[in-house]
Amino acid sequence: MALPLLQQPDRLKARLREVPSEPGCYLLRDADDRILYIGKAKVLRSWGGIMDMTPDGSPIIDKTHIEGLFLDCGWCYGGFKAVPGSGFSLAHLIATGNHHAPAEKFRLDRFRTGRGLMDEEGTGAQHDLH
Repeated sequence: MALPLLQQPDRLKARLREVPSEPGCYLLRDADDRILYIGKAKVLRSWGGIMDMTPDGSPIIDKTHIEGLFLDCGWCYGGFKAVPGSGFSLAHLIATGNHHAPAEKFRLDRFRTGRGLMDEEGTGAQHDLH
């Protein structure tokens, strides 16, 4: 069985030289059909996909039960504006294993416990969201 392409630096460099330099969407796969490179994608439109939202309208910034899998999602329309702060909080969580104080309330387990989901009116964090 051949070594994976990622374990063969000279062969990988040669394959990467084959990637076109013009805008487009290109994939580089290894012998086992694993994607090694996706790049040079050209933005065709400004919107695509579904709107990810949580029941309470607040994001999720947390680690999961799967080692190495972290979440930063569920931004409900506000993700583009919040990326610098959420990225900092996610990096802190990945680096230290502890939640960054400003993102503490965005843990995934809040949906299991229900803690912090409803405000004093019982309507959730963003009243007009759903």
